[in-house]
Amino acid sequence: MPVIEEEEIVFLTRDEFMILLGGFPEEYQRFVQAQFVTGMRFGKITALPVKH
Repeated sequence: MPVIEEEEIVFLTRDEFMILLGGFPEEYQRFVQAQFVTGMRFGKITALPVKH
């Protein structure tokens, strides 16, 4: 059986994330932050019910 090499997992630093976040329009930044903090994928986070 062939050996499969595992790729190293790389995490963003806080500063790197803030630079990335700054590339999004302001109205999307909370959404992007929620995804980043929770690790939720787009489909899962958009399926959450919204309460006002």
